[in-house]
Amino acid sequence: KLSLQAMSMRAVGYRQLWKRLDSDPNAPVEHTTIEEIVASTRQLARRQLTWLRNWQSEVRHVSIPSSDAFDCAADVLQDHCVPTEVST
Repeated sequence: KLSLQAMSMRAVGYRQLWKRLDSDPNAPVEHTTIEEIVASTRQLARRQLTWLRNWQSEVRHVSIPSSDAFDCAADVLQDHCVPTEVST
């Protein structure tokens, strides 16, 4: 059953919309609810940009033809990823 504690409710906008619909599901969505969703989206975007800036020195950009994209990505990952053992 869906509730505010569900992992899916952590997605941007869902919690705000849930609170709004929980109060009166038949009423139209108010402008303030939309503003809250927009504000949450902006906050998430800022956090993502901060996170990406912290990883900027670790990022390696490559330019490849789209026909070779899968093979190239597999090669890059194979060269730079450390395999981990899966415990069963």
